[in-house]
Amino acid sequence: MKTIKAVLLSLSCMGIARADIPGCDYFDTVDLSTSTKFPNGSYLFEHMLIPSELTAEYDYEILSDGDTSSVPNHVRGCACRLRSCVRFCCHRNLRLVDGERKCSGDIKAATDFDPFINVTQADGQMVRKHVLDEFVVQESLPVPCSAHFYLDNLNNKDNDWTLFENGSLLRHIDNRMLSKQDYCLQPHTIETPSEEMQVMLVPHNCMQQPKGLWGKTILCCFTLIGLVLTSVVYLSLPKLRNLHGYCLTCYLFCLLVAYSAVLLDMWKMMENNCKLNGYVGYFAVMSGFLWLTVVSFDLWNSFCDRSFNVHTLGFKFRIYSIYAWGIASLFTIIVVIMDNVLDKNNEQHLQYLPGSGLYSCWIKTEDWSAMIYFYGPMSLQIIFNVTMFILTAVRIVGVRKEIRSFALRQERQQKLNSDKQTYGLFVRLFVVMGVTWTFEIFSYLSQNYGVLSKIFNFFDYINFSQGIIIFVMFVLKRSVLKLISDRELWIVLLYITFGHGEISDCDYFDTVDLTASKKFPNGSYLYEHVLIPAELTGEYDYEILADGETSSVPNHVRGCACRLRSCVRFCCHRNLRLVDGERKCSGDIKAATDFDPFINVTQADGQMVRKHVLDEFVVQDSLPVPCSDHFYLDAANVEDHGWTLFENGTLLRHFDNQMLFKHEYCLQPHAIESPDKEMQVMLVPHNCMDEQKGLWSKSILMILTIIGLILTIVVYLSLSKLRDLHGKCFICYMLCLTMAYIFLIADLWKTNWPHNNCMIIGYAGYYSVTSGFLWLTVICFDLWLTFYRKNNNAQRTTQISRFRKYSLYAWGVAALLTVIVITMDKVLDAENEEQLVPGVAIYSCWVKTHDWSAMIYLYGPMSLQLIFNITMFILTARLIIKTTKKNHEVQAGQDQQRHLNSYKQKYLNNFKIYRLNENIPNYFIFYSYSLFVRLFVIMGITWTLEIFGYLTQDIGVLSTVFLCFDYINYAQGIIIFIIFVLKPSVIKLITERIRGIESTDDGENCEEEIALQERNTGARNIGPRILN
Repeated sequence: MKTIKAVLLSLSCMGIARADIPGCDYFDTVDLSTSTKFPNGSYLFEHMLIPSELTAEYDYEILSDGDTSSVPNHVRGCACRLRSCVRFCCHRNLRLVDGERKCSGDIKAATDFDPFINVTQADGQMVRKHVLDEFVVQESLPVPCSAHFYLDNLNNKDNDWTLFENGSLLRHIDNRMLSKQDYCLQPHTIETPSEEMQVMLVPHNCMQQPKGLWGKTILCCFTLIGLVLTSVVYLSLPKLRNLHGYCLTCYLFCLLVAYSAVLLDMWKMMENNCKLNGYVGYFAVMSGFLWLTVVSFDLWNSFCDRSFNVHTLGFKFRIYSIYAWGIASLFTIIVVIMDNVLDKNNEQHLQYLPGSGLYSCWIKTEDWSAMIYFYGPMSLQIIFNVTMFILTAVRIVGVRKEIRSFALRQERQQKLNSDKQTYGLFVRLFVVMGVTWTFEIFSYLSQNYGVLSKIFNFFDYINFSQGIIIFVMFVLKRSVLKLISDRELWIVLLYITFGHGEISDCDYFDTVDLTASKKFPNGSYLYEHVLIPAELTGEYDYEILADGETSSVPNHVRGCACRLRSCVRFCCHRNLRLVDGERKCSGDIKAATDFDPFINVTQADGQMVRKHVLDEFVVQDSLPVPCSDHFYLDAANVEDHGWTLFENGTLLRHFDNQMLFKHEYCLQPHAIESPDKEMQVMLVPHNCMDEQKGLWSKSILMILTIIGLILTIVVYLSLSKLRDLHGKCFICYMLCLTMAYIFLIADLWKTNWPHNNCMIIGYAGYYSVTSGFLWLTVICFDLWLTFYRKNNNAQRTTQISRFRKYSLYAWGVAALLTVIVITMDKVLDAENEEQLVPGVAIYSCWVKTHDWSAMIYLYGPMSLQLIFNITMFILTARLIIKTTKKNHEVQAGQDQQRHLNSYKQKYLNNFKIYRLNENIPNYFIFYSYSLFVRLFVIMGITWTLEIFGYLTQDIGVLSTVFLCFDYINYAQGIIIFIIFVLKPSVIKLITERIRGIESTDDGENCEEEIALQERNTGARNIGPRILN
């Protein structure tokens, strides 16, 4: 079977080699179908004899973007090898049809146009030449594209251009050198400044399709779906329809409209209503940012107890709506007025013109008018948001200090806890929506600085993913998922219509079950000698657990007893015992439990008093058991397990100095062995095991990441064109990531791993992460090495030799570091040398990440590799800039251009779908470099922020900010799949592979042949092929 496959591959390569003229670019050929053929195989084309060795049969044509299209077999000749050529779009007597790849007119009706144009020769002198007499006119090449425009330098100086003797053209507006693949000349009727119509020979260029259009479109569609689903959830669930929920829904609506407008603009679907699309999109973006400022202000206002808080929810929401919609409307009106008042043909006015519908169905973003109308207001709002979030964070820290100093009123503490959760969530929202938009501003400021613009443009993809991120953060939470699962549609509709009968301004954990209590005719209840009035009672059909989840239960009446007297929460009835690992109690409720009911209680004035819990508090023993995984604080035997109970029912846990509210703990009698070995029943707090935040959302993201990585690996292994040196390194990197995420998921769900298995998972995961980072340094180094050798004519080594050395480095160093970790774990004492022990399988199936040992074994090596990567990218960027400057110097000799065309044709023969530039060696590496820059931004900067997260893990608010980047790290496989697989070029390769027509030029099998081609064509460099 292998022999047959090898024969087929050889035949395929022979067929490809026979089809093309060796060393001749497709765009240096002419169609010889109608030319005279002589017996010796030569052809006569426009008084020029083309020998047989410069002819061949072709069954395809190549467009401007490198795509190939099948056509009937025909003979072509390399005429441009013999004489300078100039490319016409079609026959000189025809005209290009707008929006189509064809020409129209009567080919027999001669067109009267001036055939003389200025041509820059190889020595730099400009000479006026007759195009039809002094050049070979290529009229048979295919029309490059359907979307094209012409350069009218007669009426617009910015559209000036320079034609060189070798056929290349310099476009002045962006100083870009175009090869014959990128443009064509054609007569066109132009109105002169004297308002006369004149037929002139002008270059036609293809409209540039935005890079990453399909990737952004797919992300945008998923974002729209995520925004719609999140809005539906927040509008359907009554518990989420508070002020913050309403503000979030308005923000989501703005994003929904904005992304819809962007999507319509990207695909030119609003050509007839272009300005309207721009104004609607601008209004949506501005109002979205204003709603984000509303959220940040309201959070700050809630914590600071300002006078604005006395107003009702409805009043505050109306004020916020007037502010957000009103100011956004004002901005939009200003933009509309300026668009209609300023003259777009006046250069001075153009700098201040918003330009909606001028270049696209959006306001201009390429000059300083964008700073006035778009990025300027955006920057001010981001600065305001940052200020509000910092002030709110400072206030949170202040309130927590007050709570630790003395006991506050219970309502304030419960409100603080609720607001902190909301604040933490919106901090993450702001980091995603604020920081990424900040980088969007940086992208605008650096759009004229090549490499920088490539780096910052990566954040476009994050911005296009905002709906997905919002959906993950705000809907794929256990509490919200539980609400959705517990509330069927008809229940939700009943809640929306009739309300849920809860007690106004009373926390669920301040209530007691009144089902067994005596009810009086006036609606009041008697509960443990406390009379609860009717207005403090209500019907409930749910219960709330420690993590905020709700669970449906039969309808029952509850009373707000803690409003009338201090309460203390028991896990269940005092005569029962908690069952380990379950949310229930066991025992005989009638059998009285003998335990000491006196405990120390800290009063509001700070004094500690010993009180009888059963007599001096309302005992809440009907609240649900908080969780199944719980542990108790044994202060009698463990010094770190000390705790302090406050009069308002809150409890301070000493070992982490955390204040717990009644939904986070409960008291219950428990049999404990005293220091003198006697068993004693004591009243102790039971806490829920701390479950990692966002466990489900992280797990879902990692599963999708693993799928994305596996699919990308399969694609790169299946397509021979992608299996060059860079492709192999990339595959190794993805393999490391895949294994690392598998082990990380195993660690996240580590409930019952045996100790030995846990250690294996930890060491294997550490090896995978370390080797992954080492492979990233390999990619960075190899890119720099490729450029360095090109610029210094250094000696090249084979791909196989380099890959072996890289493998030895990456796998070997990672193995060495893992051996060191294992050795230190075995040699060091975990108790006495805790700061130096890696600690695999001590706290989790991973190395420790909460002390300085993590810096030694994980974050330290990671930091050094990140510094190395940054250094390599900077050095490579300098080489790119140096090479680019050289390319801008006009060196357009005839022999040089032929050599360049020969080099380009080699790539066309091997990779016919790639889009070529006038300087192929530089283009391939530069494009690869830009993609790997984006890869490094994903894998480098986010991992850098992971290090900052480790350094700030004890600084509450900052840790919350940096933890949001965990989600980006967990989504790396998805992002890699989008960037490296969902590209038109790779999709084209996959399609051809499925159809069975993929070219067979495996990087490993054809390496010597490629090297031979390099020497024959004089090429000094081959860029990475997998990414172009």
